[in-house]
Amino acid sequence: MESFLAFPELIAFDLDYTLWPFWVDTHISGEPFKLLSNGNVIDRGGFEVRLYKDVASILEFIRCYLPSTKLALASRTPEPEWASGIISKLEITPDLKKVNFLKEEFGLKESHFEPSATKKPFKEYFSSIQLYPGNKLPHFRAIQKDTSIAYDDMVFYDDEPRNIKDVNGLGVFSVLAGNGLTIPLFVESITKYISSKN
Repeated sequence: MESFLAFPELIAFDLDYTLWPFWVDTHISGEPFKLLSNGNVIDRGGFEVRLYKDVASILEFIRCYLPSTKLALASRTPEPEWASGIISKLEITPDLKKVNFLKEEFGLKESHFEPSATKKPFKEYFSSIQLYPGNKLPHFRAIQKDTSIAYDDMVFYDDEPRNIKDVNGLGVFSVLAGNGLTIPLFVESITKYISSKN
């Protein structure tokens, strides 16, 4: 069954209030950033950066079970250096029960890589990272240039309707993540994407 599922060739994510529950330019007080033993990062003021609880497991599921699907970040943050500093230090620990749940939801059997609950550098999951102010159209043109993947083979998650509208206009399957990226939202949206391709 799995060979007939048309998974996206690329999945892109916004950062603020999509992968993590804060705005970099509002809540972060700046460098230096320090890695904690749990994989999270604190800024110079002691603010602890953490991802939404399902994000690490979703990323690991994609890495292991959808190895042909590339991942990208597209953020319009006014503080790209701070966002980049966090991304370069952050480590994530997937929940294997959640990874297995996703595997079963999509009816997948074989993994390309063995899922692991060990900490991994967050940055290593992504093939293209675009961090700069302004609407997301330049971000996606850069992602398309980096990956040579057509817009209609991409899925994008963002918490802001204006970004969804802009990127959807390129032909990208765009998903509003108003309460952050969750497993139910991921399953529902990827299922809809697959249906749209069949």
